[in-house]
Amino acid sequence: MVQKISIYNDFSSELKEIWDNLTSDNDSSPFLKFFLHKSWYELFGKPGSLYIINHSDSILMPLVLYNDYAEITGDQDLFDYHDFIYKKNLDPIKVKEIIDYCFSNLNIQNLKIKSVPEESFTHKLIISSCNELDLKVTSHNEDLSPYLDLDSSFENYLMKLNKKNRHEIRRKMKKLESAGNISIKKCNSDEVADWIEIFFNLMMHNPEKEIFLTEKRKSFMKNIILNSVENEFGELNFLLFNEEPVATTFFFKQKSKLSIYNSGYDPHYSSYSVGLMNHIYNINNYSGKIPIIDFLRGSEDYKFKIGCISSNLLTLSLGD
Repeated sequence: MVQKISIYNDFSSELKEIWDNLTSDNDSSPFLKFFLHKSWYELFGKPGSLYIINHSDSILMPLVLYNDYAEITGDQDLFDYHDFIYKKNLDPIKVKEIIDYCFSNLNIQNLKIKSVPEESFTHKLIISSCNELDLKVTSHNEDLSPYLDLDSSFENYLMKLNKKNRHEIRRKMKKLESAGNISIKKCNSDEVADWIEIFFNLMMHNPEKEIFLTEKRKSFMKNIILNSVENEFGELNFLLFNEEPVATTFFFKQKSKLSIYNSGYDPHYSSYSVGLMNHIYNINNYSGKIPIIDFLRGSEDYKFKIGCISSNLLTLSLGD
């Protein structure tokens, strides 16, 4: 008989204490953080749909339930990864018991777990748990999530690229730096609120991102940027050309990697490739300091031209 499983139906202070304890490590994934899931549910969740499964205060699975269908909190358009909430190692027995609880006690007929890295231990555990429970599980490729292995120096990074791409980056850097004064503005916690609108304005030069940035999504992104920078878990920076912000990036910061959450640039400066150059300067600044830059969801060509390695994201469908 399964023991020590309980349900939270709100983001209470009691739950926050448990959750924060599980994600307190400075290498914990940004997409496991309490404030992200709470902010998302408050803006996008349907009242009464929240079921956060707590197993022994050591694993959480935050779900939204719609009749007999469930999925983890956080839409794919705002969350690049989904996972259980845990501290260091996932316990296979508890994972199996949580999945069993979903179908036996919550009467779920179908559970979708989206945005799971194909090579992850979580993927393997879910598959093995379903097999042991004689529960149907299917998966399909959802998207790519390219990442970049950084080297000990920017020059070593460049030398790992093919000759054409290495030449193009050097040429573009020289062209931009010859045209004016170049600097990177990193916003501190006192400045970030004033610079967020500039960040959104640069994003919205892209027609697709302009459509994407509804008021609710902007509110969500404001919440996570402010919280992440204040808690030194993220960075909002800008490429300045003659003191004018022409490109921007917000990324999460962990001990083991940076996660590029979103970016934008002013197309009036596209002849200088300022959007790409902003990423290159970040690579330059963090080479030898952080081993990986994760460019998250999306298969845009520029990611592979700067040396990214492809990684698959899966959607797992459990049950009928």
